Amino acid sequence: MALLHVFGAILIWILFYNFYWKRRKLPPGPTPLPILGNINPLKKIKKGHEIFIEWQKKYGPIFTFWISEIPVVTICDYQLLQETFIKDADSYVGKFTVPKMDNFFRGGTLGIVFTEGELWQHQRRFALSVLRNFGMGRNLMEQKILDEIVAFTETLSKDANEPSCDLPWRFEVCVGSIINAMLFGYRFEGEKLNEFKFFKSLLSDHMHSMVNPCIAILAQELDLLKHIFRGSYKLLDRNRKLFFDFFNRQIEEHEKELDLDSLDEPTDFVEAYLREIYLAEKNGGGNETYFTKKQLANMCLDLWFAGMETSANTLEFTVLYLIRNPKVMKKVHEELDRVIGTSRLITLKDKCNLPYLQATINESQRMANLLPLNLLHKTTRDVTILGHFIPKNTCIVPQIGNVLFNEIIFPEPEMFKPERFLNENGELKKIEEFCPFSIGKRQCLGESLAKMELFLILANLFNQFEIFSEDPKHLPTLRRVPGITWQPTHYNVKIQKRHV
Repeated sequence: MALLHVFGAILIWILFYNFYWKRRKLPPGPTPLPILGNINPLKKIKKGHEIFIEWQKKYGPIFTFWISEIPVVTICDYQLLQETFIKDADSYVGKFTVPKMDNFFRGGTLGIVFTEGELWQHQRRFALSVLRNFGMGRNLMEQKILDEIVAFTETLSKDANEPSCDLPWRFEVCVGSIINAMLFGYRFEGEKLNEFKFFKSLLSDHMHSMVNPCIAILAQELDLLKHIFRGSYKLLDRNRKLFFDFFNRQIEEHEKELDLDSLDEPTDFVEAYLREIYLAEKNGGGNETYFTKKQLANMCLDLWFAGMETSANTLEFTVLYLIRNPKVMKKVHEELDRVIGTSRLITLKDKCNLPYLQATINESQRMANLLPLNLLHKTTRDVTILGHFIPKNTCIVPQIGNVLFNEIIFPEPEMFKPERFLNENGELKKIEEFCPFSIGKRQCLGESLAKMELFLILANLFNQFEIFSEDPKHLPTLRRVPGITWQPTHYNVKIQKRHV
């Protein structure tokens, strides 16, 4: 009987703690289950935003949901995001991580996506400097992208009039070559295509596995639960080894060929970083702790992930939306015929004369809403938001998808309507709340590169080719494949050349 009383008391305490005590000072939100949190409703999302919009309607512009035992304070209103992540940016610039997972997967909290403080500042400053030197936003980077587009369209020309074309794969090779050339100095062609196939398969496998609820739990109690969720643990361990084998091999090959005392400009990111390591060790001053080969391998991981998945998935979504909206496709072609008129290579100089195409790309980014849950931040000090006290080191997230599907800002948000980005004169209209690259000091590092890629690839694709559903009776589905980023269900197309 005494044992039963003890058990009953423990159960009462667990229920009291879970349903009241741990939630009492946080913004309201859906009731979590012990240990699992709100993982169950998160698993059921199909588009990436509906559950968060449902919670926003029920609990307001700021609410709390739980990933296992981690409370995630979520901000969904654009004006509130302005007040917090813009006007008080330093209070929200922290990065929420799980140290045990960082140590296991990365060898520490390294890279650029998951670091904070001085290490993050040094890495971001260096990366931006290198990208500028490589011609980001200037003709140099544009020319590198155009060179890849020439190879891309030449390959597509061979697919023209064939029964089927795997356009998503062509996008992935094109974008993968651009990011790989920037990082390591070579594109994927010939035998290197097999390397890309393996690495892309590994990347997709890893991205999809990270939405497994077992991983969220495993991340917090790695030592204990790796024996329970053996499959998840082994998958993470395998991916970790394969990723870093690839990146460390690239670094070692660069080291063999690199003349550190050369005055020549670096030709890729790894070369630039190795020179920075050399200078930091040579000059001292403390920078040698920020620039290491281990840190470089993690930078490569972050930049490759971010540069590959987001751009390729957006390209795939854009074609999918236009196949399902032939009137939009027709207007895109009409504008291209009116402004360009030939199969010549389209450059950034043409961009201002193609407002409907730009509006279509914007609408595709809005509808794609690639991140079902934005990357988790952390408060760097105690803050108060709409009367809610949020203590230092609380996990907090700017949920951009709720802004992109806000029916006041974007009427009929589930409809694909590029015209919402045009004014009455047909000119491109700036919508302040359109922020697909996130907001604040941790806004996407590669935004300029991504915008350049999307415009140049899509403009040249739609100018040179007609694209149809592989089966006219069955359009590609809008059903999404879950992962850290959403991607469309794989589809094939038929293509025809437009200028013969």
